[in-house]
Amino acid sequence: MKPTFRSLPFYFLLAAILVASSLLLIPFFLNTFILPRILDKTVGAEYTATIHRLTPFTLSGSFSVAEDARHSVDIPLFKATYSMSSLLNRRLLSLTIDHGTLHLFKRGGKFAINGITNKSSQSSSQESGSLLILPFMIDVLNIKQLGIVLHEQLRPDLRITISGQKKFSFKPSSAETYQLESFSGSFELSDALSGTGEFSFKTGDSEHSATLKLQTVNQQILDRFVSNRYSYTINGPLSILAAVRFNATNMAVKSIDLQGKIPSLEAEFGPWSFTNPSDDRAIEYWLSGTPTDLSYSVQTISMDSPFHAHAAIQGSASFADGIIRSEGNVITNIELKQQEEAPLFPLIINFDTTISADRSWKLSFHADSQPKVKPILSSMNVNLEMPDFEMSGTLQGSPVRQEAVIKLTTKPFVMHEKNTEIFVADAVWRTQLQRAADTTSANFFADITEATLPSQDLLMEDITLTLPVSFPQAEQKKHAAGSFSIAATHFKKTPLFSISAELTQQGNSILLSGTVRSLLEQSLKLHFDGSANPEEKGALVNWEIPGESVSSSLLPQALGIPQALSIDGLIEAKGRFSYLKNKLSGSLQAALRSSSITHDEMNLSIEDINCALDLPSLPTLTSSPSQLCTIGSVGIGNLHFSDALVAFRLENARTLFIEKSKLKWCQGTLESGSLRLALDDREIDTTLYCNRVNFVDLLGQFGFEDIEGEGTLNGKLPINLSKKGLHFDDGFLFSTPGSGGIVRFANTEILRQGIGTISETGYLNYAMTALEDFAYNWTKLSFNSSEDELLLSMELDGKPRLPLPYGFKNGIMVETDQGSGLQYPIRLDVNFRLPLTELFEVGQNLQSIKENL
Repeated sequence: MKPTFRSLPFYFLLAAILVASSLLLIPFFLNTFILPRILDKTVGAEYTATIHRLTPFTLSGSFSVAEDARHSVDIPLFKATYSMSSLLNRRLLSLTIDHGTLHLFKRGGKFAINGITNKSSQSSSQESGSLLILPFMIDVLNIKQLGIVLHEQLRPDLRITISGQKKFSFKPSSAETYQLESFSGSFELSDALSGTGEFSFKTGDSEHSATLKLQTVNQQILDRFVSNRYSYTINGPLSILAAVRFNATNMAVKSIDLQGKIPSLEAEFGPWSFTNPSDDRAIEYWLSGTPTDLSYSVQTISMDSPFHAHAAIQGSASFADGIIRSEGNVITNIELKQQEEAPLFPLIINFDTTISADRSWKLSFHADSQPKVKPILSSMNVNLEMPDFEMSGTLQGSPVRQEAVIKLTTKPFVMHEKNTEIFVADAVWRTQLQRAADTTSANFFADITEATLPSQDLLMEDITLTLPVSFPQAEQKKHAAGSFSIAATHFKKTPLFSISAELTQQGNSILLSGTVRSLLEQSLKLHFDGSANPEEKGALVNWEIPGESVSSSLLPQALGIPQALSIDGLIEAKGRFSYLKNKLSGSLQAALRSSSITHDEMNLSIEDINCALDLPSLPTLTSSPSQLCTIGSVGIGNLHFSDALVAFRLENARTLFIEKSKLKWCQGTLESGSLRLALDDREIDTTLYCNRVNFVDLLGQFGFEDIEGEGTLNGKLPINLSKKGLHFDDGFLFSTPGSGGIVRFANTEILRQGIGTISETGYLNYAMTALEDFAYNWTKLSFNSSEDELLLSMELDGKPRLPLPYGFKNGIMVETDQGSGLQYPIRLDVNFRLPLTELFEVGQNLQSIKENL
């Protein structure tokens, strides 16, 4: 017995050496003989496994999968821990994967691991529930810096690194297998997707459930799904909470519940921009339902442009036969920040959409709004009171073509531009859009019942617009023509003109060419052409009236022009308008040629009228200085004038400044100084200055017949023009001092009636005979008005040119043939009341026309 005990250490040492040698030799044996034979049986892919170390408690090694010389799985180090008892129960205490890499390649629209996914797909007919049955158990799975790399053609590789720990729970399924009961754990993400998360999975007899809680701080992976034409920024952690239930038999998803929060979002999608600046206005979303029927909600999204709004979306979706159908509504509150204490503008949009397996889609929507408080929209100095409206549309498309039809119906609304109000009645606006092969074409339609400018007493009826455009467009190529028209424009309830134009796209500009037609008795046409560039927000229009006959039928009745007044002539005009950098400018040159104005009842005749007007800075109605108007002859009753010339300038729309005026009257001239005529003036006062007016011709025009002689008069005639007519106020004409003249009255009866009572009949007869051939030293005519009559006073101082057969007898003048006759000086004051109805009516009508402008 004693030798035996002495040999025990030797046997223990020998056994230890044998065990150690076995442990050292087993990896070599496995790597050399066992694993290559097993892995050589795989088809298509190259599997490589190596055991680095084997102890009674640990096993470490590496594993890789490659296909076509490209690695899809590369695990440089894995480590398993166990105990002797756990091995007997086919149980690993832990499994650690350290710094591995999984490469996912996109094929057929899906990501797959080469060499592994292909094989698993071949056995997809197996029940998915068997995946939860394993021949061994694992207590803990540790992952350290496992990289997942996404490979996609024409895109840079995307890497997500995951680290974490998962704890498993199993129960026996059979004598040789175990069924997974649950697992849970936490993980960390880095690189393209950074954040932390937790997850859990539980099995059941009829269904399994899984939960995921994820909070990310870097969402670079989203760039993979957002076009580079758009930009977005997510500030702060993005949270996701998901719960999924699976069928226990085939692991098919039975239901899903997803919710989360986007704390701060800044995004731009073309003209649309969104901003949720802080956590108190975070975007919250949820999705719940089955794989075939889902409900969803997103609230609240804040929009910055093209307008400020807050929107919430909710709806439902269904999936069947490769078709996705969704319907719901968008509830928005538009915030008009242009206004102080601006009201929110509520709008509800109902939508219905379909997406097919061939990637074609269709979206229909309908919206209407009737806000209790009308908000005001402002743009380019125009304020628009938001109308009640109804909008509907259909958008549809495929990968190669997209179409949209949108219709907007507005109720009456008001536009304000400075001090002008424009009332727009019921209107319909339609847009048709098509996009294919990087070309977008559109058709815009507008139909406005009427638009009214009450301050200008203007009304426009039946305004229509049709405009086809296409972008991008070759610079010289013309597109299909559209049109613009206004059926009638009324001024003070009188239809004045209509407008019709053709609109054609050329490059980025819209060319226009059309006609303005008079709706009065005589048709007058104005031709115009030009272009507009929406990108530059500019437009240019040239117009012309190339010599058109005009008559009084072209003038609206609203001007108060007498029906018996006849106007004839020739008008020429041209001009241009331009709109650039939010500024409207233009010019106008107009001329009236060989025109006449007549009124038979008033015995009025104005002939050979020629006028020119230059407005260089429209829309400001201010003309260039010294505009000229000439008139060949003017006849008002017995009064006749000729060779009139008026120099003027238009100061604004309601004020005309007469710089000077001059005309010939009775072989002399009649002039006025500067005079400002304003439409708001109830009366006009001015003074006419007479120079070298022929005395005899003047008396003849005031009703004196059979009169001859010579001599001239000078003076001034103050006149007043009002609604009551044209009136003289203490006007006078007198002969040139020191220069008399000869006057011969063949008919002195009118003079006899104007002389007051003379006690001596002989003296009266002498005076009347003297006037038949009278040499006056001086004379003076005074002009005043009394209602519609002219009070004309004439003073004459002189003597008969030759001695008359009169003498004195007893101090009394008597007619006698004796002696050499008398040349006795006489002074006469003659007063007349002359009915000049025509002159007063002209004044009344001029004032009436002025008040109606």
